[in-house]
Amino acid sequence: MADRVTLEKGSELVINHNNVKTVTSHFFPDHETAIQEIFKALKKHHIIKDLTTIKAVGHRIVHGGSIFREPVLATPAVIVKLKALIPLAPLHNPAGLAVLKVVMKMISAPNILVFDTSFHNTIPELHRLYPVPWKWYQENAVKKYGFHGISYQYIVTMLEKLNDHKPVNAIICHLGNGSSVAVVEKSKSLNTTMGLTPIGGLMMGTRCGTIDPSIHNYIATARNLSLTEITHQLNKKSGLLAISGISSDMRDIEKKAFTEKNHRAQLALNIYAQKVADYVAKYTNNLMTGPLQYLVFTAGIGENSQTMVQNILGRLPILALKLNAHPVKKANHILLTNSASPITAMVMKTNEELMICKITAAFTTQNNNEQ
Repeated sequence: MADRVTLEKGSELVINHNNVKTVTSHFFPDHETAIQEIFKALKKHHIIKDLTTIKAVGHRIVHGGSIFREPVLATPAVIVKLKALIPLAPLHNPAGLAVLKVVMKMISAPNILVFDTSFHNTIPELHRLYPVPWKWYQENAVKKYGFHGISYQYIVTMLEKLNDHKPVNAIICHLGNGSSVAVVEKSKSLNTTMGLTPIGGLMMGTRCGTIDPSIHNYIATARNLSLTEITHQLNKKSGLLAISGISSDMRDIEKKAFTEKNHRAQLALNIYAQKVADYVAKYTNNLMTGPLQYLVFTAGIGENSQTMVQNILGRLPILALKLNAHPVKKANHILLTNSASPITAMVMKTNEELMICKITAAFTTQNNNEQ
């Protein structure tokens, strides 16, 4: 895994193989460099003999729009359609396409595209549609798509194992540089915070989340900016970075907040925690069939920042959670609540890479059987 791509400080290449974790410092100026270094590392650590060993490559593509609802084989025609979706995910789809281009040059194995939006295809119209002119929906496909679906799909499969392999009702908080909350009913996505694009919903590393849409028009006039410039700043210069004035990385902000008592860093942490808690409370009201069983924290912040998780839980008295004095480590999760709690809250490590591998293997096997 290439971590903190494009960030000059703290960039790392992490290789996990046979329960051995190797971390080396790198600077990845772009995603193309990152994927090239990953292939070098795979050979160096004897995970593959050479690139011909690879039988298929799975790619996470953030936005599939209304076009791609299931995994698909990358072809020139598919790539043309993907390029048309870039305005819907300007931070992610270009990077995904750049990596795909590099991989297709380096190896001849099939490339399978797995979409973050696919898991959310089950969101009903009640939660999917915006109260905007109907033609925007009919002619321009303006609706909620949702993201982080690969992560949610993995967490749901793990929760089902804990629930005797039965469908689950859960609220899952995928908290990282990109953050979202999803409510799952009978193991299907019912609602999620991100919308037409990944900028909606929660405050994130550099994204503002949901704000008053009139801000666009007001700032366009007040600061003489185009809509494109404003959208860029809301995507790249907002969120935790904007409020803290320090960084988009939660680790950097927490350090300033706790060791130096930096006011803006503390403010950023508290605003973030409150927004997550607000959505969790809201989504408990979305469930229609059966009670909420699980509240899960996952991804970079959710898995690694105990202080943030506790900050969020402290803002949810409505859930009447019964917390353990000390979190209890289990085989594949950390239990935050005790047996008296009406809802089981936990920290669970996500594994998008494994989920993509499983989807890619299933897709490749199915296609080979059909040929």
